[in-house]
Amino acid sequence: MGRVWTYWEFDHPLGSTVRVISTPLGLEIFAEDVFNVVAAELNNEKVVLMNIHSQERYVVIEEEVVVI
Repeated sequence: MGRVWTYWEFDHPLGSTVRVISTPLGLEIFAEDVFNVVAAELNNEKVVLMNIHSQERYVVIEEEVVVI
């Protein structure tokens, strides 16, 4: 397992919760949170991801290690 990070949550002015992780490369926002802020009116069936580079992160959420 890689390094485990914790995260912060804050309320976005549009009403969504945004979770931020501090990694050695900078701050990262959970992809699903970005989706909820940028395209809240869309659902998963309408979104097609193209050429997206993603990395797994190990995060402690409610005292449990979760891969995101």
